[in-house]
Amino acid sequence: YRVTEDIEIPYVDELKLRTSYGTSGQRPGFSYQYETWDISNGQASKRSLGNKNLKPSTTKELEIGINMDFLNRFSFEGTYSVSNTENAFAKAPLPSHYGGYPYQWKNVGTLSSKVWEMKLDMNLIKGKNFSWTSTLLFDRIRQKVKKLDIPAYKTGPINSFYVKEGESFGIIYGYKWLQSLDEMANQLPEGASINDYVINSDGYVIPAGTEGTVNEIPVLLDADKDGLPDKIKIGDGNPDFNLSMANTFSFHGLKLYFLLAWKNGGNIYNYTRQYTFRDLRAKEFDQYGKPEDQKKTINYYSTFYKNTEINSYFVEDGSFLKLREVSLNYDLHPGFLKNITKGFVKGINLGVQSLNVFTLTKYKGYDPEVASGSDLTNYPFDNFGYPNFRTYTASLKLTF
Repeated sequence: YRVTEDIEIPYVDELKLRTSYGTSGQRPGFSYQYETWDISNGQASKRSLGNKNLKPSTTKELEIGINMDFLNRFSFEGTYSVSNTENAFAKAPLPSHYGGYPYQWKNVGTLSSKVWEMKLDMNLIKGKNFSWTSTLLFDRIRQKVKKLDIPAYKTGPINSFYVKEGESFGIIYGYKWLQSLDEMANQLPEGASINDYVINSDGYVIPAGTEGTVNEIPVLLDADKDGLPDKIKIGDGNPDFNLSMANTFSFHGLKLYFLLAWKNGGNIYNYTRQYTFRDLRAKEFDQYGKPEDQKKTINYYSTFYKNTEINSYFVEDGSFLKLREVSLNYDLHPGFLKNITKGFVKGINLGVQSLNVFTLTKYKGYDPEVASGSDLTNYPFDNFGYPNFRTYTASLKLTF
């Protein structure tokens, strides 16, 4: 509905409201119906049990949005969508008695999604010789397992993620080190008092009187008080939102462009860092310069390694601000070219560009944009993957 065709709104050039509803289907992957095997070092191993009874998945989506141009230099677009995917496909784990196949593709249930997207184009300065344009992009995505037709299961690298009805898709699952005495009060051993425990200089619950000694061992969550630590949700890989800003400055034939990207929230499991605790290579082991009452033993930090078990010590905030790209280009003036080339060369453009210029983050790994292996669209799990490279490029473009 184009509102401004019926109503005149001061300073608004165009206002449009829109909505849509649609249904789409997706057929199971061709290989899902067949048994699959892995070949490694000349040996074959079972990978996935075929499933010929898979149903197509169905996605129903409702979208509402607004488009508005105003002040003859701004353009805004906002969209909110809700979708439900029924009979969603997933590679689910199998019990050992299924012929040795560890996985099978199944229709596991219903996945719901809510997406907010916004875009603002701005012509901030429009002059004869100078201009400045900018574009802001915002998105926030929430996915939840609305209905699960099979038991909750672990997935992802080292089974560090958990798929459970009612939870976000992408939660990190593992052991939790206690960081408050209130938590400790809920799991006190028989005959123990809360006065038997303190918070150490790193913020973890330890037995009183052990700080700085070989007996300083952090306490794990044991919610059911059965004497064994419990695995719970210890993080969520979904960011709160993503925001980017692209700017272009033009002055005569000179053009400067840069792109900033901000990811707010979203946890990363730093498995690479966890391995440095195994080999005593982490910087935490270096106690030089620490106050005497805050120094820790090798045994203390080695405890966090926990035989590569997933635990809260290595769950980190994946927020970052990146300067993704900077480029500078110059077009030689046509009159100048005509004089020196007699019209043979119509245009010359000189350019330099840099990608992944810098990153501001509290993440302790090389790059907060990580995932298992080389698939950057997968789980936020730092598993010895290569970080994004910083690159520099120079260009020369001739037009005849």
